Amino acid sequence: MEEIVFLAKNVTKQYCKKNMGDKFNALDKFNMTIRRGDIYGFVGKNGTRYIQQL
Repeated sequence: MEEIVFLAKNVTKQYCKKNMGDKFNALDKFNMTIRRGDIYGFVGKNGTRYIQQL
């Protein structure tokens, strides 16, 4: 069995819109498993990369 170095289960992140009181989900029931040796890349809303080494 490969070693799990990162595990996220059912992660939800909410934000409130400014001056509106409305909430929206940036993440809704997000699941992710990263095993040793896996490589992932994340792209932000403006196309920038987020780099993190596990």
